[in-house]
Amino acid sequence: MSFRKQIKLLFFAIVLTIFSTSCNFNKTKSDVDELAQKITVSEENVVRGVYLGMSPSEVLKAEVIKASVQEANYLLYEATTDSSDTYTIAYTFDEDSLSEIRIDVYTISEAKAAQLLIKLKEFFANKYDDPITENNTLFIWGIKLNGIPMRIELADESEEYKQGKISLTIYKDN
Repeated sequence: MSFRKQIKLLFFAIVLTIFSTSCNFNKTKSDVDELAQKITVSEENVVRGVYLGMSPSEVLKAEVIKASVQEANYLLYEATTDSSDTYTIAYTFDEDSLSEIRIDVYTISEAKAAQLLIKLKEFFANKYDDPITENNTLFIWGIKLNGIPMRIELADESEEYKQGKISLTIYKDN
């Protein structure tokens, strides 16, 4: 094979690699956008159209997926996405009033979890300004909504779990 043909073949291989890498990145970003939308669901209230203080029946009506566990003071929802990511949503009630929302997301890679963390941080920063505490893996907001002081904690727990994992906890700040 001539030197010119080898150079052309090498150039073609490099262009093809760059093109396929950029396509995969855009797909991953799109997957992250879709996953963030499935987690937050609505701009209304804090997340998923739900707010602290709601009754279990109000949460059941507001939630867009079916509960896998339904107890007097606890509701659990589980879902899997098309790209094999999974998430759980746990609602805890105190005296028939929603006191905590915990969402755990398990992604197929730590890189995807890092992208999701950034996407969710942007979502809450756009709604409630910058977090009061911030480092690379934990963001905390202190807000007041519907007269209820609350905390929003967003954390990347991937290193601890040895896979992609994001947790989002929203609770009353007494």
